[in-house]
Amino acid sequence: MIETYRKKLVVVDMILWDGTDRAAAEIAEWVAVAGPGEPGFRTAEGAEGVYAEVWAEQEECWVDCPVGHRVVRGTVGEYYPISAEALAQSYDYVGGVA
Repeated sequence: MIETYRKKLVVVDMILWDGTDRAAAEIAEWVAVAGPGEPGFRTAEGAEGVYAEVWAEQEECWVDCPVGHRVVRGTVGEYYPISAEALAQSYDYVGGVA
């Protein structure tokens, strides 16, 4: 039998990954540690420029975080990237720096 649910209203924090060293440092400091001595956010230089990944604790894997995505701290303390399109469909701006 199919069940229908409405998502509860939640407020989450997020930081824009804009590809800069400043944003990388801010996100890396904010995101939980992935494991002993390993950060939860990392960047590297690739063929197409700087890219980033976020450690997804619940899935126990790294998830790509393209420039322009925001890093979200979810309701149970998990971190994940979200695109501008998904952000616009799922969230209303509450406060801070947009």
